[in-house]
Amino acid sequence: MSANSINDALSKLNELQGKLNSPDRPSSSQDKGFERLLEETIGQVSSLQKEAEQAIQELTSGDGDIVKAMISMQKAEISFKTMVEVRNKLVSAYQEIMRMQV
Repeated sequence: MSANSINDALSKLNELQGKLNSPDRPSSSQDKGFERLLEETIGQVSSLQKEAEQAIQELTSGDGDIVKAMISMQKAEISFKTMVEVRNKLVSAYQEIMRMQV
């Protein structure tokens, strides 16, 4: 998975977070908990991406360790894929709720 596709997906998630925080949307304490969880998750994935990029830069400059770089890259990839799958499940659940008849 390329860095551009990861950055694109992170920007889409940040855009989704912005929509969740829009002022015209009523909020509850449960919403705040979800927003905080979303912010923390995006922050952790972003942090892992930055660590992987730093490890790659160290490796290319000759100061890094290939094992550390590979592990950092795998951690970042797995966390990103997990976050995308969770997003997909949330979207699916939202769509299912919207199809329900009340």
